[in-house]
Amino acid sequence: HTNENALFVIDAGTQNPYMASDYVTKKSGRRTVFDRGHGNLGYALSAAIGAQVASPQSKVFSMFGDGSFAMSVGELETASRLGLPVVFLLFQNNSYGWIKKLHQLYYDERYIGVDFSQINGAKIAEGFNIRSLRIDSNEKLEEGLKWAIDQQGPVFLDILIEPITDIVPPVTNWREDSKLDPSKREALTY
Repeated sequence: HTNENALFVIDAGTQNPYMASDYVTKKSGRRTVFDRGHGNLGYALSAAIGAQVASPQSKVFSMFGDGSFAMSVGELETASRLGLPVVFLLFQNNSYGWIKKLHQLYYDERYIGVDFSQINGAKIAEGFNIRSLRIDSNEKLEEGLKWAIDQQGPVFLDILIEPITDIVPPVTNWREDSKLDPSKREALTY
């Protein structure tokens, strides 16, 4: 329920293909910033601050995973100090999910250095004087998003999501790659 001036800054990782495949624009123009091709984790949090300064009439949404959050969490201080009305959305699955999915698909589920402990992103954001909510079920998501959109300053949603190893993001080469076991390729088709 965003307005047509909303701007979306999407980090590398799991949220990226979903936004690329499912986001419907409300007007023409550059309203999304994807870090898709470069895979720079930690990009969306700080880039959203720049987008908000460049487009003060827009509500900016910054979407990132917990691996990216760990790399750029300090930028919340900047958003808080400047009072920028960015909506920060942390998608937390306790791993470098994209890399973990690659380990699952191509390396027989031999996971190396991709898992970490769950954090409380909402409390971390509150430490930077940013209002926050922790969302731990699908039923709370819509209400949480509406709340965040209605806020004037920076806000933070800590959204707990399922592990990427349980799902298959819409990534074409994962569905078509000849190196994959045929049974895994079949599971990747829609």
